[in-house]
Amino acid sequence: ILFFFEVKVVKIEMENIVKIHVEKKKYFVIFNKVNYTFYPGDLYYIYDPGHSGKTTLLNLLCLQTKYDEGTLCIGGKSIAHLFPHEKNKLKRKIAYVQENSILYPKLSIRENILLPLHVHLLETQQKEERVNEYLMEYGLIDKADFYPKSLSEEERQIVCLIRAFVQKPDILLLDEPFAKLSESVVEKVMEKLCIMQNSGHVIIIASKRDRKLNN
Repeated sequence: ILFFFEVKVVKIEMENIVKIHVEKKKYFVIFNKVNYTFYPGDLYYIYDPGHSGKTTLLNLLCLQTKYDEGTLCIGGKSIAHLFPHEKNKLKRKIAYVQENSILYPKLSIRENILLPLHVHLLETQQKEERVNEYLMEYGLIDKADFYPKSLSEEERQIVCLIRAFVQKPDILLLDEPFAKLSESVVEKVMEKLCIMQNSGHVIIIASKRDRKLNN
């Protein structure tokens, strides 16, 4: 099954970003005047074996965490100058797969995947078809109505990845996406990421594991 993504041209620009973490009245500088640009059509693999801030970076880029100083621009717009409704609209263009597979236990696998699509202007049939295609590709169509607790760790991680893919996000952030996956599934996921990369999406993978990407 081939999945095609719209061509994207969203760029992420970090200028003099400072992030300080406070714990028990102690200050820890996570980022000190960081300058970096993530370009559309590139896949970034951040190797961080020593807890140097990979998850904090992804949380910043998906607008879950605030920075203390500097400027963060996404798509040419500073997020500091966005109105709440503009920020919410921007968040819909970002998909984030966190390190721990976060699924709603009282929703079925299908319902978990459909959840972020409720804010997209798609017909119900379109949403169902998109979800079913991915479930079939990853061999989970027969478990679509199961609940997360009945799935293996690998299957739950696959569901989280599918939930991100179906959104067709401009920006895809992945924190330790391969840790629970077999090599055959990793290859299939990488094929998907390459398709997205070639369509101009920004893809950022962060991991404690050093991995050579063959793309």
